[in-house]
Amino acid sequence: MRSKQPQVAERRREVIFASLIEPNGGRIFQHVPRKIVSFTQFVKFVTKVVDDLEDRGDNYIQSIYWDDTYEIVLALIDTYPHVSVHDVGMNQMKELIVSLPNFGDDPALVNDDLLTIIYREWYEETTPDDERDH
Repeated sequence: MRSKQPQVAERRREVIFASLIEPNGGRIFQHVPRKIVSFTQFVKFVTKVVDDLEDRGDNYIQSIYWDDTYEIVLALIDTYPHVSVHDVGMNQMKELIVSLPNFGDDPALVNDDLLTIIYREWYEETTPDDERDH
């Protein structure tokens, strides 16, 4: 199977970027310098902030919660690259999620339906199209 790490890293960067520029998703608007007057300047500023956050490590990235299913999948792939979705059961997956460094939700709030959604997204993200069961 081909490695998805570069794609995962790029998608993770996109998620961080989106959470910073979305008014309800981030607090960056409070910190935009007044000298930024164009969208291009704003994008350059946000890109620099994202780069700085990535350089500092995961401690500065927002917590993820059960509803953040795709972000959970990206974190699972990033944190446990050696773990295959094919070898993980629901209980083990729940333990992996709860042990993620930036997981901030109550473990008791999850249900089987949500775990199934996360499992399916993880499967789709890590399994090439030609190897998926249709």
